[in-house]
Amino acid sequence: MFRRQMLTMIGLLCFLGAQAQGDVPILLTETYKTVKYAPGEGLKFSKAMGGQALQADGVLKLGGKSVAKLYCNGKFVEVKGKGAHKVADELGETLNNSPFGFANRFNDFLLASSDGGSATGQKVSPPGSGSGWGDKSKKIKPGIRIGAVGADEDVVFSWSAEKPATAYVFRILGKGDEAVYEAETVGAAHTVGLKALGLMPGMTYYWHVADKGDSSADTGKLDFEVKTPEARDKALAGLKNDAAYEQAGPAMKKLMEAAAFEDGGFYYAAMVAYTGALKLNTDDAIAQKLQQAYMKRMGLK
Repeated sequence: MFRRQMLTMIGLLCFLGAQAQGDVPILLTETYKTVKYAPGEGLKFSKAMGGQALQADGVLKLGGKSVAKLYCNGKFVEVKGKGAHKVADELGETLNNSPFGFANRFNDFLLASSDGGSATGQKVSPPGSGSGWGDKSKKIKPGIRIGAVGADEDVVFSWSAEKPATAYVFRILGKGDEAVYEAETVGAAHTVGLKALGLMPGMTYYWHVADKGDSSADTGKLDFEVKTPEARDKALAGLKNDAAYEQAGPAMKKLMEAAAFEDGGFYYAAMVAYTGALKLNTDDAIAQKLQQAYMKRMGLK
């Protein structure tokens, strides 16, 4: 009886280990020279690209001077040497580690962006409701949800209209709907330097856009919260102490920053960081997926 219970327990642990390993995101973050990848032994190889998601059972094929840099569970591993390299063997214990702090949270974002991460991806939820989402019945809709911003930021407010106007009136409203800023613009975006406005940290403000020729065509009031620059920087505090962040390349750092900002409710800063990662490498597959998942959570196309 005892032996049967032990065998059952061992089988369960093996099953859970396999499940956990299947939920571990593995990224090929950088390549040097030609690197090829096959999703399993005996399967066809194709050219590997930076930002590509890998499987533990996958195989990398390197030339004599080729290098592949992998990211898994908050660790970076370099693969060198001519020939075939099974991903799981190269990662070793890193594949089974339980990451702590930001590395653990970043795994949630990576899984939420993958096709197979729907269940785990629920750990990264869309923000709660509020006027910052806009109103579907309105003729002008926000191009982004701002969330929280630092009082010293330059923010690009953007929108889209069912019928483009020749000019728009843009306003920022404070207490009692008093306009603290107003400008006219011909395009569907307007940049505002918040520092010059002297907005008060801890307060909620609203931005509003209307067709100059038809005031009934507007966005309605869209909320955003002003915080101190220190509060914004605090959103990155855990990340800046993470060893993997220091080892990451420029694009990967931007993606980590984007996840940290989004987690802190700084949605505008997150969008800037996601976009910044793509600007550094437009072909980065994981940057594309992470930004697309972010846009979906924000209710944007």
